[in-house]
Amino acid sequence: MSASSLVSAVLPRPQAQASPLQLQPRCSSLRCDRNRSPGLAAPGTILWRFRHGAWLLGAAAVAPHGDRGRRNIRPPRGMVRGQAAATARSQPGHHSPSVGVVLLNIGTPVSTSLEDVRDYLSKFLGDRRVMEVESSSEKAAILDSILQSAQQSSESYKKIWDPVRGSPLLFHSRDVAASLQESLGPAFKVRVGFQYSEPSVETAMAQLMSLDVNKIVLVPMFPHFAQATVGAFLANACRISERLGCRIYLQVVPPFYKDSGFIDVLCGAISRAADSSTQSVDHIVFSFHGIPESQCWRTDETESICMKVPDCCSSHHEAVRNCYRAQCLETAELIAGRLGLPMRGEGWSIAFQSRRSLRKSIRWTQPFTDEHLVDLAQSGKKRVLVCPVSYTADCIETLGELGLAGQEAFLAAGGEEFLLVPCINSSKIWVHKLAHMVQSLPADQAAAMAAGTLQQSFWAM
Repeated sequence: MSASSLVSAVLPRPQAQASPLQLQPRCSSLRCDRNRSPGLAAPGTILWRFRHGAWLLGAAAVAPHGDRGRRNIRPPRGMVRGQAAATARSQPGHHSPSVGVVLLNIGTPVSTSLEDVRDYLSKFLGDRRVMEVESSSEKAAILDSILQSAQQSSESYKKIWDPVRGSPLLFHSRDVAASLQESLGPAFKVRVGFQYSEPSVETAMAQLMSLDVNKIVLVPMFPHFAQATVGAFLANACRISERLGCRIYLQVVPPFYKDSGFIDVLCGAISRAADSSTQSVDHIVFSFHGIPESQCWRTDETESICMKVPDCCSSHHEAVRNCYRAQCLETAELIAGRLGLPMRGEGWSIAFQSRRSLRKSIRWTQPFTDEHLVDLAQSGKKRVLVCPVSYTADCIETLGELGLAGQEAFLAAGGEEFLLVPCINSSKIWVHKLAHMVQSLPADQAAAMAAGTLQQSFWAM
């Protein structure tokens, strides 16, 4: 099936590209500084702020100590800023400095054994940013229930495990790191850093520190900002930096959910998947990882827009600039606009993946992908194409939840063909775009300030 057939299959209609949300700058610097008060932040400084339990991103105002405007900005526990050391290393006579790069992702079980799967799930779901339950006893009961059914998860991992290379997420991440290393050249040192398994962020940062790099670039491999993913990654990196006594300057590649290069890569992957079918696709589903719904509305500093006005995610209001669901919708709109698809609901839709076992205890972003696929089949959609936008590397959520369970549910409900778009993994064009994101960052804080680039700061819990 040609790409043009894909477009005609969903009744294209001319559509203006959605105006972008006003969000963070492309380039940023990550700082955790115990000795500097958030109240002394320079005008235009961008802060990762902890408010009502959520990490927010927004411009800070200059405020004197005690000003009510900074009541929700918490200073970090430790300083991991290494600008002085970085500057010294860049002086004449010192060896040419190198840049460390850490590709941040969630992680994977070491093997498909029940013990290893239980160990991984306990770390992942035990993170309070991932599973938000007020009562510690209730959370313990939920986690215990999930771990008791870990055998089912173990069987799911076995179905997607590569017989030679093992975990898809691990070997795809290593492939990306190797390709990115080749693309960036010897002046960069690229490592993989997992949140809940090895190779861990701590291992990666310790290695880079031993190599005497002059800065470390943190690259969250999720395109959208969410407390459960990017927020958790950055908080973890800050804690680890403090524990290691890291004095190296840190930078962050910010969320790239509307980056034109990222959108181009996804559009290409969708077109190639559509070409594999001999018939027209009836509907496209853009599937995203789910998060607790509260992590969306807590990012609304006005407390008056998110989930309080109809279709709030489509409003492009300043109040939803950090809302995960709004960012997901904007990505889908950009892809649809690039492919010439009709308006949402007619030819495409968005949905979110989450664990069924958690839905009774925690309200998650909706609609749920598994239920949405069944609804589409029952409404007469015979051929669907599913694009896992949230995931840059294939893993249990894409290969298992969508490729196996999702396909089975859709076909059982009356569907006839299920097309799954592979993740962008280590494709050459994606690695090229990723390298550009890393290389576009200012060389150091002085360069960022000289260029007038907004600085991004991160205040740890």
